[in-house]
Amino acid sequence: MTAVVLGWGAVEDPQVAEACDRGFGMDRVRARTNLGYDLISVITLGFVRPLDLSYRCYTGESPVGSTRD
Repeated sequence: MTAVVLGWGAVEDPQVAEACDRGFGMDRVRARTNLGYDLISVITLGFVRPLDLSYRCYTGESPVGSTRD
């Protein structure tokens, strides 16, 4: 998904906030940018900052396992 951060992070993108609505939230989030996105950010003095986001929703299960063995 491509998200746009506005106002140096003051304006929240509701699409990202509601991405994982099962009550557990996000497990892993990776944000990437590229030269074009950086150019937009420099031209707008950082007011507009596009990012490519990839995320995985938390399922409620821990991959580590139990602490009681």
